[in-house]
Amino acid sequence: MCPPSHCAKIPHRPLPLKQLKIQDLAPPLFLSVLHGLVNPDTMLAPYEMALNNMNVAERKAWADTVRPNLPPGHLVYFAGECYRKYLPDGEVPMKSMGIGMQLQWLTNKG
Repeated sequence: MCPPSHCAKIPHRPLPLKQLKIQDLAPPLFLSVLHGLVNPDTMLAPYEMALNNMNVAERKAWADTVRPNLPPGHLVYFAGECYRKYLPDGEVPMKSMGIGMQLQWLTNKG
């Protein structure tokens, strides 16, 4: 969805999502266990860490560090339940898909 004032700016032909430029929409951000909320242009060294391996208190503490940095407004998550559970509610387009289907969808759309 786009704000009504910007829908007219979207070309009337199919385009990959990454080619749509809608000025008032926030850029996509990534959730990182180690780094919190990360801009897609940020260079990160590989690390071995996952929220799945943390206890509830650690997950809540992680969410407490991420929450203040989330952009205001409607959130759309492409992340597992473990990452979303203690963050504000948002839309989860791939919620009903297993990880294999999610990866296939992302590969085909990329």
